Amino acid sequence: MLVSAVLVLGLGVLVCHLFARWHIPGLLGLIVLGIALGDAGLGILAPAFLALSGDIGALALILILLRAGIGLDRSGLHGLGRATWLLGTWPLALEALLLLAGTRIAFRLPAAEAAMAALIVASAAPAIIIPAMLSLQARGVGAHHHVPSIVLAATSIENVLAVTLFGALAAAVSGTGEGALHLAALLQVPLRLAAGALLGLAGGYGLALLLRRGPLQRPVERLCLVLCTTIGIALGGERLGAAGYAAVVLSGMLIRERAPEDTAAISRHLEGLWYIVQIVLFVTIGAKADLATIGQVGMPGLALIAVGLAGRALGAGLALQRTALSSKERAYASLALSPKATVQAAIGGVPLAMGLPSGDMILALSILAIVVTGPLGACAIDLLAPRWLATRSDGAPSPATIRLSSRRAEHRPG
Repeated sequence: MLVSAVLVLGLGVLVCHLFARWHIPGLLGLIVLGIALGDAGLGILAPAFLALSGDIGALALILILLRAGIGLDRSGLHGLGRATWLLGTWPLALEALLLLAGTRIAFRLPAAEAAMAALIVASAAPAIIIPAMLSLQARGVGAHHHVPSIVLAATSIENVLAVTLFGALAAAVSGTGEGALHLAALLQVPLRLAAGALLGLAGGYGLALLLRRGPLQRPVERLCLVLCTTIGIALGGERLGAAGYAAVVLSGMLIRERAPEDTAAISRHLEGLWYIVQIVLFVTIGAKADLATIGQVGMPGLALIAVGLAGRALGAGLALQRTALSSKERAYASLALSPKATVQAAIGGVPLAMGLPSGDMILALSILAIVVTGPLGACAIDLLAPRWLATRSDGAPSPATIRLSSRRAEHRPG
């Protein structure tokens, strides 16, 4: 397994460097590298290494949501208005509903299994979106109307909801393998979110207190404290029936608010750690790709993904229609939420592990969504940002102005 890890990291770094020089998202190269090294190619990666893919996906999701939380300003989030919350819910809802109907028609799945497939495939990729939005924030691109902040917050909201709903749905499906659904378990979703919020508040305040007054002063010690605590919050919360991933985002926001002097250093270290984790994540995604099963999903799967993305674009347009964002900025926000990767890698194999008959098909559809939308979405985010987004200038509006200007426009005489 050690040889596989060294091989993946060494070649992954080289691929990322080469693709960066060619101005191509490294994600594409890492997936291709995984296909080449996996069973569909040379088959030289150890099975024990590939078996860690689920844990790597969960770690990637925790890291990226923690980075998102630290990158979010709670006061600014309130100022961004309801459009952020709508953008975090409507695109997911419309895409998931279309995928639910489509999987039932195209693959004749039971309702519970179709709903699980829909939530897995519909979730946007924080691993692609959040680092890109943080980079745009740092460079001031799109800062005039705070587009990166809106997309960053919406991505966090969407992933928390998707993972929480999926967890409740998985708990609601019986272990008989027949996809039976106990609706009473779905009614626990609000309780899971509330418990996650309480867990995040406790974890965030506790971490901020330890960072300010605790005995750990070396940067590596403080990083380990934050990582171990947030991983424990996420996994422990999910095991206990709380929305653990929501708790991670809230903990990150409280660290930013209560221990601001540590925010920059923690963000910098998390960025370095993410560079390593993303290599392993996307290479293992490619290595696990069963090209034969993906081929069987084929055109119906591609059609489903396209229909889902159309629903997502419609949801994003509706969510942002009453804001001061320009048409290009609204289109960019919609495109920025289109790639799939992290959630699909983290939970795409869960139905198969549960013994559901459609587990293979759901996993293949998840990988197909990653391979198709991940590289294309990453390219769109990188290439269109300088063309479609304005850069902050003197007198740029505050986040609240996005709402106020649209309201004034509505009441202005025609």
